[in-house]
Amino acid sequence: AVVIYSSTSSGKVPVGCLMNDMVDVDLTKHHLNPYKDEVQKGGKVNLRTFGYVTTNMIKSGDTPAVGNRAYLAADGRVTVTNTGATDSPAVGIFLSQKDQDGYAKVSFNLQK
Repeated sequence: AVVIYSSTSSGKVPVGCLMNDMVDVDLTKHHLNPYKDEVQKGGKVNLRTFGYVTTNMIKSGDTPAVGNRAYLAADGRVTVTNTGATDSPAVGIFLSQKDQDGYAKVSFNLQK
């Protein structure tokens, strides 16, 4: 199965939260860092479709509160702003507000 990131919605749906660090390195000179769970560009990755993550991939300027719905922004980040079901589909709820480092806990269920 192939998943492609799209910067425009045009009927696309979120499939999950990427759980690996994607890198593009020359594997003849460098090794992938197993402690960072790195995956070479084009390799197989883990997508989480249910559960929660602590992330800093929150649209800049957003200040989520506990219980706010989390929507998918056009750039792939989560946001508290709903611009319509096709433009920013609901992906879950915020379980915390942003901390001083910009991280928040987001619960999601993308299983259909």
